[in-house]
Amino acid sequence: MQAKSLLGSARVIDRRLEDLLAANLLSEGPAAWTHATAIRDALGDVAEQLRASVPLPAASDDPAPSDERFFGLLDAVAADPDPTPERVAEALADGSPADATAGDDEDGPLARLRADARVELRGSRLVVPLGDDPTGRNWWAVLEYLRESVAALASKASRVRSRMVVTSADGLLVTAWDSVTQRLDVLADVLEEMTANGRYAGRQATAADDESTEFVAWTADQFGSEG
Repeated sequence: MQAKSLLGSARVIDRRLEDLLAANLLSEGPAAWTHATAIRDALGDVAEQLRASVPLPAASDDPAPSDERFFGLLDAVAADPDPTPERVAEALADGSPADATAGDDEDGPLARLRADARVELRGSRLVVPLGDDPTGRNWWAVLEYLRESVAALASKASRVRSRMVVTSADGLLVTAWDSVTQRLDVLADVLEEMTANGRYAGRQATAADDESTEFVAWTADQFGSEG
């Protein structure tokens, strides 16, 4: 599994919400219905991927200060439909002449992430591996990143829903957006709890103790309740 699948879903949701927030009248036309359905489907995909793939918390899962560079990588991968080494290296440079010159050379930030096995080059694209991540570093950093992203998405969806009410949209349409905002709120809460529990369990002596098992069971129950 790759981080791109999760980050891509978040990007799709964000673009649909931005399209609606930029519209003059949300209550007219089919766009609000179409976007609501697509966002609910995308949220279902994200929940299922997390439920099926989230690892047991392991020792040293706490994001380190060096993960700031990795979060920058996730920003670049999430924003780019075709994350080539050149484009990602440019995004990671962030205006720094030294980093921009280094690019994907051995002294560049991207090269350091590749050397640390945080990102891989497959064909012409960079991928952030999750399935082959025995230490869990990528997984927990991606969950932290998603936690922040989903919280922002929930805020945007709430604004869309509020505009629906103000413009006297059809009651069923408001109900559809009630469902969208509720799902985003629940996912934000679950990610908040997952990352908090993951950090806590990661500080325990072993990854196979009762608390780790309870953590995974709790996560599955949360997503299961969303259907």
